[in-house]
Amino acid sequence: TRLRTRAAAAAALLAAFVGNASARTMEVPVQFMYNATTVDRTFTHSPSGCTFNKWDGMDQNGVVGYPWITTIECPEGSTYTAEGVAAEGHLRFYLRQGSFTANGKTMDLMGDAYWMNENSYVELSVSGGSFVYVVGAEFTLRNETGFTHRLSSFGNDATERYYLGYDAIAGTDLAAQGHDGHIGNGTTNARDLVFSKGDSTVDPPSITVLNCAPDEDSFVWYHTHPAGAMYIPYAGMICFDTDVSECVSGADGEARWVSPNLFYKEHFNQIEETNEHAQKVVDLAFAGNEDGDETCEFPVVFGVTNFDPDDEEGQPNFEDAPNGLNTWGIFKTLIVRTTNIVTKTVSVGEPSTTRSRPVVA
Repeated sequence: TRLRTRAAAAAALLAAFVGNASARTMEVPVQFMYNATTVDRTFTHSPSGCTFNKWDGMDQNGVVGYPWITTIECPEGSTYTAEGVAAEGHLRFYLRQGSFTANGKTMDLMGDAYWMNENSYVELSVSGGSFVYVVGAEFTLRNETGFTHRLSSFGNDATERYYLGYDAIAGTDLAAQGHDGHIGNGTTNARDLVFSKGDSTVDPPSITVLNCAPDEDSFVWYHTHPAGAMYIPYAGMICFDTDVSECVSGADGEARWVSPNLFYKEHFNQIEETNEHAQKVVDLAFAGNEDGDETCEFPVVFGVTNFDPDDEEGQPNFEDAPNGLNTWGIFKTLIVRTTNIVTKTVSVGEPSTTRSRPVVA
């Protein structure tokens, strides 16, 4: 039977700690495609003229359900600006093309990203000719500049993080690059820009994949993502193979989320004309490497969330299979965890409302 992308059909059951922190079972889809068919709202922002596409989500962390996504596409000559506090939860901004600025720092290389924790403040500017994905909670900035109080026991004040391709290429700021060990079982022409968790382990890890592998070798064998994952294509097309093959395209501003329960294979369709933004990051990353990787004219470039380069338990799992290692399948119920420490904001009422239980006369 065909896999559906909506929660109402062909859903897997995922055991998770949610709501009041008791163990409950949530019904979630095995995967979800963000595309023109599933989009919830599309509008043109005034006065910037930028186009917004919004998909409602289930889980901002992308573990027990697909996260909210907003895409922002600004035409040449326009600028979208916003400021405020992340009111609904943490947000991650991923650059497909162009540039954007967050709190005075500019991201201008394909795959560059910015993360802000919940109840953190940002001054955001998206320039003309740019396309940005916003992943996590619903993209809502509350109009205030204050920060939620944190006690000393919170540890490092992890409110934001920049993930810059230039840092990974240079091997600085908790970032690095290297040969990709998964595409074609590690035998093909592909590289990764990887970003480790920070010292607080609150800011999430990240990875950008640069795939120059030939078509016939361009696959990742059957696997699961232990904490779920978002695939964010910047250039080219990624297809996900179960009983059918469903694809997402970078050129069309699409994306895909997969639950921890789905054991599947993926393959890649390369772009048919040069994408200058993809070409720039690939040429920079492949230059002078000692792994034998050679740059290419038509690369596939994409980002993956919930992928921890320093912890095998946060990386794709090729060993545990519901129906054997060489076919797709679904784990009906799993207990899973996040790849980083997840923060929560707690608000209490006035003293008269904070009794642990009603007073009985």
